[in-house]
Amino acid sequence: MDSFFRKTAKEKNILNDPIHVKLFGCVYVVSVEQIIDLIEILPDYRKEQIKDMFILIDRLDGDPKRYITILAELYIRLFGGVVPVLS
Repeated sequence: MDSFFRKTAKEKNILNDPIHVKLFGCVYVVSVEQIIDLIEILPDYRKEQIKDMFILIDRLDGDPKRYITILAELYIRLFGGVVPVLS
């Protein structure tokens, strides 16, 4: 069963979209799906916080991909650009 985040990305047709993050003089390319994979393994309280933000963005007719891009940038800043492939 798909998570709330994966369902939202599918509804917005952004699941396979690339995200380009320019940091440290490099451009990192990850997909929305990779970031959602990382969200799905977070503790429940963090997932709830991110879910609340997704809901707020949706209510305000905002762009969830922009928020996912911010999460991707934060992840790359924290872990130096290493985005694991989860299987």
